[in-house]
Amino acid sequence: MHADIYFSHSLFFFFHTGNSVVVCVNNLGALSCLEMAVVTRATIICLESRGVVVARVMSGSFMTSLEMVGVSLSVMTVDQETLRLFDAKTSAPAWPNLSSVCVSGRSFITEAPEMSPRPQDHTHKEGPLSPVMRKVLVKVCTTLLEKQEELNALDRASGDGDCGNTHAQAAKAIQEWLQDHVVPGCPGRLLSVLAGLVQEKMGGSSGALYSLFLTAAAGHVTEGQSNGAAWATAMHAGTQAMKKYGGADVGDRTMLDALCPAVDELMKLKTAPPGGQVAVLQNAVK
Repeated sequence: MHADIYFSHSLFFFFHTGNSVVVCVNNLGALSCLEMAVVTRATIICLESRGVVVARVMSGSFMTSLEMVGVSLSVMTVDQETLRLFDAKTSAPAWPNLSSVCVSGRSFITEAPEMSPRPQDHTHKEGPLSPVMRKVLVKVCTTLLEKQEELNALDRASGDGDCGNTHAQAAKAIQEWLQDHVVPGCPGRLLSVLAGLVQEKMGGSSGALYSLFLTAAAGHVTEGQSNGAAWATAMHAGTQAMKKYGGADVGDRTMLDALCPAVDELMKLKTAPPGGQVAVLQNAVK
C-alpha cells in the first residue's frame, strides 16, 4: 500500500509505458525477509500496473540505518547497454548475484501440487483382525487419557511436563477417527492411518517421532503376515527409523530408552516356541 502511494504521487510522472527499469528495494536494517518480500512484490505490481517493465530487482540490505524499521526504494531507467553493464560480472563481495532474466512477464505464484488423500481419509475394508485391533485401540486410548496427569507428573521430573497432554491429544484424535471409520483388516494400513493422525494431531516432537515409527513399521505387517514375529520385526523397524531420523539412541533420555529394551525382548518371538510367547510378551512389558 505504501509503495503504491509513493509511486502514485512521486514517481509516476517520471516513467512512461514501456520504460524498462531496475529496482532496488533496500532494507534499512530491521525488516524480516518476509516483510522485504512483501514490499518487493508490491513494488513490482505497482510498476507493472503502470506499464513499466521491471528488468531487474535488487532486494536486500545495501545501505542501512542501524536497526531502522523501513525500506528505501530506488528506481533507474535502463536500456540494453545499461543492462549489459548492470549484469557484468564483478568481484565486489556485497554485490548480489542477480539473475539476468527480466522480472516482468514471469509468474511468481505457482499452483500447489494436488495432494494425494491422507491415509486416514481413505475408505478401508474390514477384515478378520479389525474387531480385535479396534478393541486394542480403544483400550490404549482410554488408558492414555486416564494416565494423562500421571504422565505429566513423570515428565516434569526430566522434561517440560506435557507428555500426558500430547499423548492425550493423540488418543482423542484416534477416538474421533474410530467413530466415523472402520478399522482396516490390514494391520499395515492401520499403522499408516495412525501415523497420519499423530503427525497431524499430536503435535510436538513426539508426533513426528511416532509418525516415523508407525510409518516404518507399517511395511512389515499385512493381513496375511501378522504373527508375533512380524509385529516384532515391525517394532524393530520403527525404532531404527526413530534412531536414524531423530538422531537419538538408547541412553539419551528419550522414549527410545523404554522402547528399545522392549523391542529387543519382542525380537525373541521370532525363535520362541508357541508355549513361550506369552512369557516373552510379559518380559517386554516389564
